[in-house]
Amino acid sequence: MELNLFNKQVYSDRRDQLKKAIVNDGIILLMGNEDSSMNYKDNCYPFRQDSSFLYYFGLDVPSLGAIIDTDTGEEVIFGNELSIDDIIWTGVLPSVKEMAALAGVEKTDPYARITHYIHKAVTTGRNVHILPPYRPENKIKLSAWLNVSLNDIADHVSLKLIKAVIAQRLIKSPLEVEEMEKAVSISVDMQLTVIKNTRPGIKEYDLVAKAIETAQAANARLGYPAIITT
Repeated sequence: MELNLFNKQVYSDRRDQLKKAIVNDGIILLMGNEDSSMNYKDNCYPFRQDSSFLYYFGLDVPSLGAIIDTDTGEEVIFGNELSIDDIIWTGVLPSVKEMAALAGVEKTDPYARITHYIHKAVTTGRNVHILPPYRPENKIKLSAWLNVSLNDIADHVSLKLIKAVIAQRLIKSPLEVEEMEKAVSISVDMQLTVIKNTRPGIKEYDLVAKAIETAQAANARLGYPAIITT
């Protein structure tokens, strides 16, 4: 697995801007996504990282989380080192500390330590800012960490954080525009491939396969399932 990140200063600057928007107001919890199993534990759907976690930390790796302390400025990335069983599936990856350094973060802790940080914040009356969770496994974690029912998690979502993230991500840097233009070019190539291969009698799944082949040949993948109809 190859890690493709911008320069670490990009992520540090993004987090600094977020801290300025939510200053001296507790901790921000940003949750990465996990692998999602298909029919047994280690046979997983293609991994998709949480977009906000990617924006602020750039690490397209499962089972990571992060906390930003808006009072002290401390930043921590949480994750567990790979076991031999993991490496069979992922190949060799940098250590959690090495990955964190790529994002400009110095401090790391095992994933389970998130509980300590959140419980300490809650018991001392500090705010814990979270974005709306959409993955069931992250909802279950938040329920345990915040000691609330699954149905009550929505009441703990931070509108202040939502607005800060939206305001920041609406403005695209030249680096982001460049990546968007690359994606547009790949999308155009996919459409042209479908057009060139369309002929009487061809099946839609054949055209879907051609479109996916074009995307993967450009080291990209579809953002959502292809819709190709008669």
